[in-house]
Amino acid sequence: MNNIISKVDLFKNSNVGAVHTTETNFSLFSANVLEFTKTVDRPDEYYVEGDLIHFTINLKNVGDKRITNFVLKDELESCVKTFDGSYKVNSSIGEVKSYANPVVVEKITLDPNQEATITITGLVSYM
Repeated sequence: MNNIISKVDLFKNSNVGAVHTTETNFSLFSANVLEFTKTVDRPDEYYVEGDLIHFTINLKNVGDKRITNFVLKDELESCVKTFDGSYKVNSSIGEVKSYANPVVVEKITLDPNQEATITITGLVSYM
């Protein structure tokens, strides 16, 4: 059991990092106009094999210009498995283009001060 605890420690809410990769298809863009947060659903708890894990990505346009055609890619850790080949992905904005790893949401448009939420659900598995 201690071995499992040490592996899932990286899923404690405080240890989840930022979105791994982002791409844009326009030239006037600065990372300081877009806020990102990524959290898990059970802060300060441990996940064991077979548990569902829910990641929430929040985006906010903190600039004064509209952001259009933004593409978000999120590569999940290897111990987060899919449900028969795909994750469950819900996005309040844009189009989900990939339900596999990496998860890809395209055509994200955010007006100034607009927020968006993307949730990704997978299974914790070490096999």
